[in-house]
Amino acid sequence: MLKIAITGHTSGVGKHLFEKAGYKGYSSSTGFDLTTSDAIERMITDASDVDVFVNNAENGENIKLKVMQHVWDKWRWEDKILINMGSYKTMQAELMPGIKESEGYKQTIEQQDFWNQIAPLESKLAVGIVELGPIGTQRTFDKGIKTYTSIDDVCKTILDMADILTRNQRMVTQILCKGLYK
Repeated sequence: MLKIAITGHTSGVGKHLFEKAGYKGYSSSTGFDLTTSDAIERMITDASDVDVFVNNAENGENIKLKVMQHVWDKWRWEDKILINMGSYKTMQAELMPGIKESEGYKQTIEQQDFWNQIAPLESKLAVGIVELGPIGTQRTFDKGIKTYTSIDDVCKTILDMADILTRNQRMVTQILCKGLYK
């Protein structure tokens, strides 16, 4: 069984995934304020015994990109897996051009730019990107969104991706629910 570490493991998808398969969880509630490079480095050191690192934490300051960069730098030559939880905002922007002005869209583009830089590079670290549409979490319900992918389906996809990445180096998956785009 793979040992899985998860950032942002106290709510939403991260919480559900942690309850299903988590080995270690990282957030401010577990003493890891991931807004600082020192805390990110401590977390990576603490997670040295894991097989899979799911980068899920959000804070509005593109913490996912910072964590992804640090994990890549530290584990590029380690036989491990990094899964970065992204957003479907790039696809959404095709239908709603105004979203391109949002901070979330800009952060998604920065994460994808980093992915594009590392995707062709040699490494032992397998890297996967999951681009998510609306998921059945409290935040989605609070926004009044009626069409979403179940949290169970998202978690299953992430675990399937981890399994596939044990045999492959790079993978991108988009999860968009039926009926979202008409």
